[in-house]
Order: sequence, then C-alpha cells, then structure tokens
Amino acid sequence: MFVAVAALFLGLVLIALLARFAHNVPRIDARAATESSDARPPIPPAEFERILHALLPALGLEILSVTREENGTLDIRCRDPRPVTGGRILVQASHRTAGGQVDAAEVLAFAESVRSDTGALKGIDIAVAGFTDEAYAARGATPSLIELIDGAKLVDLVREYAPDRIELLERYRSLNTGARRHSRAAWSSGAGGEPAAVSDEGTAALDHSN
Repeated sequence: MFVAVAALFLGLVLIALLARFAHNVPRIDARAATESSDARPPIPPAEFERILHALLPALGLEILSVTREENGTLDIRCRDPRPVTGGRILVQASHRTAGGQVDAAEVLAFAESVRSDTGALKGIDIAVAGFTDEAYAARGATPSLIELIDGAKLVDLVREYAPDRIELLERYRSLNTGARRHSRAAWSSGAGGEPAAVSDEGTAALDHSN
C-alpha cells in the first residue's frame, strides 16, 4: 500500500515539474497558423457567466455560490441534490483564450483544491481555451474526480441542455465543435490528438442524460 501511494505521489510530482519547467513549447497549437483564423470575438465574461447559470441548473446542479477571481476565473460551488449519490461539486470556469490551453500544473492545482475540500464529491474544470494532453494525463493521475470541459464540449452540453443559448454561444471564439488539444511532444513532431470525451467515472455531475 505504501509503495503504491509513494509511486502515485512521485508521478504527480514529475508531471507538475514537467509542466512547470517546459517553457520552450507554447500551449497553443502551431497548426492554427495554417488554418483559417477565427475572427469571432472572445466571449464576454458576463455572457460566459450567464451561460453557466443556464447550463448548470439544466444539468441538475444547484448553484450555491459564485466567486469571481481577479483573472476572470469563476469558482462556483454547486450541489447535486440526488439522494445517496449526490453531494457538493466544485466548478472552476475560465472564458479566457489568449493565454493558451490549460496545462497540467493548473489541473493538478484544481484537483488539489477539490481533494482538500472536505465533502466535495468532484470537480469540474471548464476552459474555453481547452486543455493540453499533459493536462488530461494529470487528470488521470490524480485521485480526485475531475471533469475537463473544453470549448467544444461546452457547446455540446449547451446544445443538449440549454438549446435556447446555443446560437448566441457559437458567435464567440473557440466555442464550436471539433476543437483540438495538443501535447508538447506532438507539437514538435507535427502530430496531434482529438479531444477526449468527458469521463463518466464515479457519480458524474454531468451524468443526467440517462
């Protein structure tokens, strides 16, 4: 048991160090330069928040509180009211696209905040800019239950659960289906991966379609 815990801890430390010191590779897919540029404006913070206020209750979550960070990130505390399987859900949501995709260090930091919040069932990280491959790998390495929702997945959820908002949402940059993520290794070799689907591990707050 001790060996397994030690190995998991060492893996998380290595991921965090790689994400922290690998500065030479950008967090934005270089292939974007060869594609038609997205001339749409970024989604305004107020509109992004209104979308979430429409979507989260439609998913069956009760919004308990909303905190707005200086960098524009929203920290939302929700509750899944279902008996036995429900509980508190922590949502971190960012509308920013200029800084590039969310990396492993940021995902690990959010996972740690979920782990340290006694009583939290899971965390949902929503980032319009998307996530790097390393971020998805870090999510899989942490013991906390974390959902990663990129711009394309957000559009899919809004289309299904808050369809009256979809036409407005697709007016903004990075909010369309088919968004891509990349790994640092893949960037240098010209390869890339497709966005992963939201996991259904454990009691997922997004698992209301059944």
